[in-house]
Amino acid sequence: MYAIWVKIDEKLPWIELSGTYQTKEEAGKVARELLSKIRIRIIKVEKERRPMKAVVTAKR
Repeated sequence: MYAIWVKIDEKLPWIELSGTYQTKEEAGKVARELLSKIRIRIIKVEKERRPMKAVVTAKR
């Protein structure tokens, strides 16, 4: 049995895709098919992020 694990970036953990496959070839075929359907979104990020303020209340 084979599972498909994907690593996107060194900072992110490995991601296991759902499903198990009988052969390595079958898993590779499914992985290529799934990866060809990935949608990527690129967004603009502010250069300077404003710090968030939080209020914490402790009750006894």
